[in-house]
Amino acid sequence: MSAEDADALRAEIQVTREELGQTAEALAAKTDVKARAKDAVDEAKAQAMARAKDAVDDVKVRAKQTAQDVKRRPVPPLVIGAVAAAVVALVIYARKRR
Repeated sequence: MSAEDADALRAEIQVTREELGQTAEALAAKTDVKARAKDAVDEAKAQAMARAKDAVDDVKVRAKQTAQDVKRRPVPPLVIGAVAAAVVALVIYARKRR
């Protein structure tokens, strides 16, 4: 066996050892159920927080738009009074029927 063949064989053995080590680490990680469950919980938590933040941002934008719309086109007091009177009338009517 030549020196070149021996060096090539040693290099191949080293590569195989590294691959085997990586495979063993991957298998160990897969069998660690507690760590995998924690990772899944952390991921779900992060996704929920991101969705909640998006929802809050959306509500803020819509509230700001609504406030701007009301400032541009305020609801006439007569309409507000009519709606309030209708609600009071319905409550009185419902109580009399009992």
